[in-house]
Amino acid sequence: MATRKKRDVQVSTRTADSKVRWVQHPNPLRLLTLDESHGAWGGGPLPDAHGAILRVIPPADATDESIGAVLDRCRALGVATTKLMPRAAGDVAVVAEVARAQRRTHREVVDALVQGAEGVDHDALALVVGAIMDEEGL
Repeated sequence: MATRKKRDVQVSTRTADSKVRWVQHPNPLRLLTLDESHGAWGGGPLPDAHGAILRVIPPADATDESIGAVLDRCRALGVATTKLMPRAAGDVAVVAEVARAQRRTHREVVDALVQGAEGVDHDALALVVGAIMDEEGL
């Protein structure tokens, strides 16, 4: 990679009285964006990002592993820093009907728990729990 010639760049800063003042900055960093349409997500080449701030916007279908692989490749190029942005919004799935959980009474839930208990006499436990639930009005 060829070395880049450093140049002075004017940047703005605010003074105490909120006025904008231009000053010379000796070492500016480039800001690059690797968006969801970039070829790097398909294994293609990365941009020359040595010493730059790289903003990474992964595609909606990118896995955590593929995002990590692209970030590792970017860091190997010598970027100054990376900023991982949220994944791009994907297609919205339209669900025609959502299956609702079957509603059960307290007694049905407790009876299922009693039957699932291990190492106990289920009939005896059911009698005790049933008596308690009758006392409480459940």
